[in-house]
Amino acid sequence: SRDVDWVNGACLAISKACFDATGGFDTEYRMYVEECDLCWRATQAGFKVRYVADATVDHIGGASGTGDPARQVTYNIAGEKRFMERAYGTRVLPRWRAARLTSSAVKAAALAPLAVFDKRLRDRLRWHTTAVSVLAKRGAK
Repeated sequence: SRDVDWVNGACLAISKACFDATGGFDTEYRMYVEECDLCWRATQAGFKVRYVADATVDHIGGASGTGDPARQVTYNIAGEKRFMERAYGTRVLPRWRAARLTSSAVKAAALAPLAVFDKRLRDRLRWHTTAVSVLAKRGAK
């Protein structure tokens, strides 16, 4: 457990004082990365964000992220872009896009031969190949 700049994931505990001081979740995020943004704004407002390593949560469902990888990737990339721009400014966007594109391309190449044998790896491969396509077409526009 330790203090961090932000967390992402399925469970977040936040005090009412912090939620009110930050204005809560930014409704401009469609899905994904909104919790990172909220944590970052909490830090900016003087609150601490803490990752608790031994906390456990049973996440039942996960329906919002299933299905079409193009939908997931599009929302995720848009959320990341919004967050990076807000936290670090527009100057960082070309580097973020290049890093994100390179990361997904390398992961896709590494997953391709293994995905033949494992459905979960095929799903991850589809995600990363879709990310490459989305970033190459729309990038940081």
